[in-house]
Amino acid sequence: MFTIKSNNEFIERSFLDLLYQKKFLTSSRLNSEKYNEVIKVNLENNKLKFSSNNTLLFFLKLPFSFENFLKKLNPTLKSMNIIFNGLQCFPFSQKLVFKEKITHLGSIHITIFTKFLLNMDEGIDKKQLYKELWPGDKDIYINKLDTHLTNLKNKIKSDLSYDVKFTTAKSRIYLVSN
Repeated sequence: MFTIKSNNEFIERSFLDLLYQKKFLTSSRLNSEKYNEVIKVNLENNKLKFSSNNTLLFFLKLPFSFENFLKKLNPTLKSMNIIFNGLQCFPFSQKLVFKEKITHLGSIHITIFTKFLLNMDEGIDKKQLYKELWPGDKDIYINKLDTHLTNLKNKIKSDLSYDVKFTTAKSRIYLVSN
C-alpha cells in the first residue's frame, strides 16, 4: 500500500522494519504498482521531515516515540485507497465504498480483501494466508478460511450490493475481476 524512502539508508530500513513489526502493508519495492504511495523521510537539522508527492506531511523532532509517529501518519494512511472495479478499499480505515454505500470490515476481513487486491495476478497461497491470519494455530483448518471468505463475500453483497468472486487453482486463491 505504501513504502518509505529516505536520504538515509538506516532511517529507511528502521522505519520499514518497525512498520513490518506492526503488520503495516509496506514495501521497499518502490517500482511496484501495488504500493502506490511513497512517503519520504529526510533528516534535516535534527528533525525528520515526512512528505508525499512533494507535499509536506509533518516534522518530528528527534528523539520521538513511534506512537507519536503513527499518530501523525494516521490521517495520511486513512486516506489511502485501492480501487477495484468501482469499489474503493480503504485498508487503514477498514472500509469499502461502492456507489456512495459504505461498509466497515473487521481486521481479518480487511486483511484478506487487501491482500487479494495487492496480489491480483499471482493470487494468494491458501496455507500462507491462513498462517498470516492465525499465526498461533498449530493446525491449519482450510474450512475456517473458507468460512471467512464466504462471510466476507456475503457482507459485501449485503451492505454494498456488490458481488465479489474468488476462484481457487493449485492451492492459490484469486480475486476474480469482472
